[in-house]
Amino acid sequence: MTKQTFTMSAHALRYLAEASLAAIDKTEWATPILLAAHFEVEKGRVRALATDRYRVHEAFAETKKAAKPHELLIHHSELSWVVTTMRQNRKAFGGHDPVATVVTEFADEKAATVTITISGGDLALSRTAKTVAGNFPPVWKLLDQARAAEISSEPKLLKLAFLNKARALSLDGAETPRLTFTKGTNPNKPGVVILDFENAGKVYATALIQPNLDVFPRKPEVSE
Repeated sequence: MTKQTFTMSAHALRYLAEASLAAIDKTEWATPILLAAHFEVEKGRVRALATDRYRVHEAFAETKKAAKPHELLIHHSELSWVVTTMRQNRKAFGGHDPVATVVTEFADEKAATVTITISGGDLALSRTAKTVAGNFPPVWKLLDQARAAEISSEPKLLKLAFLNKARALSLDGAETPRLTFTKGTNPNKPGVVILDFENAGKVYATALIQPNLDVFPRKPEVSE
């Protein structure tokens, strides 16, 4: 059994948790893998990915120090625990910069358990759970394909709920994302819409939203 560890600001982990939860459909029992977020630990940062088939949320946050690259799937229950713990202990962590430590134990090259510890001042809270087993869908390919797609000027129909939840990707809740409309490769299916959240010219989070089909397309106006 081997272990992999990464540490980051607890506020940063909460951000990744909220960004992921906003794209997870907690009623997706038929596909348990979609009840989790994919965390990819790279040198100096963590990328979190979550999807419900109709949208993808991607968010980045820096680690406290470089960690060995590894991947794990964290169930939405543990992500919710992070958010709740930070919210309920806001006063206890006041005046401190709480740190989140995530330890993953691997058995036979597969993640077996994950322990999340949030500590600040005299308070340290932990939760251990099994990681989600299975192969997360390669939604990063969808991100690459969307960025390489042809730009479209055609109107799109987007669910307000998806747009509202994409707000979780904003670091301060008020940043205006850059919207890009793409042309799909399937003539019967509209291309995805890209929402990029930027800080100092650098993208730190992205949402892909699949528009609704225009069941009742608008008739072109006829000039008299």
